[in-house]
Amino acid sequence: MKNPNSQKPTYIMFDPMKDSIEDIKRVTDSGIYLICFRDLMKLPIPLQKIEYSSFENDNVLYIGKSSRGFYKRDYKNHYCGSARNSTVRKSLGTLNGLRRKYYSNQKYRFIESDEEKLTLWMKENLLIFYCVNRKPPVLPGVPKSFSFAQKEYLLLLE
Repeated sequence: MKNPNSQKPTYIMFDPMKDSIEDIKRVTDSGIYLICFRDLMKLPIPLQKIEYSSFENDNVLYIGKSSRGFYKRDYKNHYCGSARNSTVRKSLGTLNGLRRKYYSNQKYRFIESDEEKLTLWMKENLLIFYCVNRKPPVLPGVPKSFSFAQKEYLLLLE
């Protein structure tokens, strides 16, 4: 399903343990991002048994799109936020057995000390790849119902 007119998108790796947050604060355009595991053996056992797609030799946990810039929307929600606003955090925290604090509307986050543990765990165990792309790609033969992130991922596989 190669599109001869398409150019493979360029992804930039962000390593939360090594790279400066100032670098990603400058990314203000929309785009997509992939959250990948550094080492499957450091994951909770249920996550080790899943077969993952890979990107740059890393196993992909999550693909998302960002319409407000990577730092404002995604890094702050997933890496510095709480489970209340991040499905990624909810999933990882639950698999790591973190303790929940419920709100009256049945939304929850983890207790503060567990949110801090989860933030550190994510920084130590996950990498982020992001690609600025102001316009979703057009791929022949791909349904319009495919999300922006799904179309971008298909381009990666070309």
